[in-house]
This record gives sequence, C-alpha cells and structure tokens, in this order.
Amino acid sequence: MPLTHGEINGWSRKLSETLAVSEWLKFTDDHWAVIEFLRSYYLDNGKPASVRMISSALNTRFSDKGGRGFLYHLFPGGPVTQGARIAIIQIPAYSKGISFGAVY
Repeated sequence: MPLTHGEINGWSRKLSETLAVSEWLKFTDDHWAVIEFLRSYYLDNGKPASVRMISSALNTRFSDKGGRGFLYHLFPGGPVTQGARIAIIQIPAYSKGISFGAVY
C-alpha cells in the first residue's frame, strides 16, 4: 500500500506551519502548493537522485508563475533546501549550490 503525505516522517500541516514560522515565513496558498508538490514528488519518486532533478521539476511545475524567481520569492532560503526542511522530507545531497535551489 502506498504511503500517504502524513505517513512520511510524521508530517502534518501544523508541523510545517510551525517550521515556517521559525524560519520567518508567513505561508500563503502558493507556499502550500510548493510543499505539496515536494511531498508528492517524494512519494512518487523517492528521494531525488540529484538536486538538479528536484530543482528542474520545481521550475517546470511553477514556470507559469515565474519559475525560479517565484520560488525564491516564496523560499528565500532556497526552494529545495528550505522547502524540503518545511515539507519534512530528506534534503537531497549536495544541495548547497546556489544554482540548485539552496542558499548559504
């Protein structure tokens, strides 16, 4: 039987909200869309083999809203690393390169 969103690492929307507040983010529907996408991607594909894969998937999914610029506006700490932390999913290895959705 496939996992559900809540079954990955004990996730709950409330837990993500708490983490977002601790990172000085005020969540909107757009933030939730990114978090849901990250969690769905993880459920469907497992841990990404590379940061490039998840970064590319995020940029493609949100290209209609501005892609990378839109994502960094929502997650100034990096759409991959900060987004993954708040989504309670494993951050892909080598995700510190700024071109891959992370900031130092």
